[in-house]
Amino acid sequence: MKKYFVVILLFAMIGLQAQNRSKIESAANFTWYGIDFSMAQMVGTDVDFNEPAKIVSQFMPGWNKLFLDEPKKYDLEGTFKKKMVNDLSKVTERNAAVDYLKLVTDKANTVSAEDVAGVVKNYGGGDGIGLLFVVENFDKAAGQVRFWVVIFDVKTQEVMLAQKTTGKVGSGFGFRNYWASGFYSAFKEMKSLYPKWLKSLS
Repeated sequence: MKKYFVVILLFAMIGLQAQNRSKIESAANFTWYGIDFSMAQMVGTDVDFNEPAKIVSQFMPGWNKLFLDEPKKYDLEGTFKKKMVNDLSKVTERNAAVDYLKLVTDKANTVSAEDVAGVVKNYGGGDGIGLLFVVENFDKAAGQVRFWVVIFDVKTQEVMLAQKTTGKVGSGFGFRNYWASGFYSAFKEMKSLYPKWLKSLS
């Protein structure tokens, strides 16, 4: 009996994933909710990240603003093949509430899929499909930005697709642009990865 229940559950999950893919592909547009730093850590020393308060007050809004100011470079529409409707109100509020005293650490943290699902519950309140990046960490020693790419149902606040992504940093003048280069390098990979992510939902 237990075996049959597992089989039925498996088929139900496969069916749900296929429905998610269909909804994503048929959506006229995505709502871009921005880059959420509520779970993020800056992994390094106090020298690497010597102004944590400024990271919260200035750089987190700045990294989000880059996506709006330089849409050809941070190509959301080209990567996800959708028109984007921007709504950064909630992410701006959440990022401003990050405790800068706990932001810097010497050990890399992990943000799980369950953590991501919890973050998504703070977004929505309408209809359609949402797109959100949830940052895990900026790792100075590894030279990487790690974040989750999350597509979700805005009405139900349920995650439809979530993939952890890594971008290599190393170019860009100044603190903001240095770390923004991690998102840029991730975008170059995502353009080929995204169709594979969608296919995995079949």
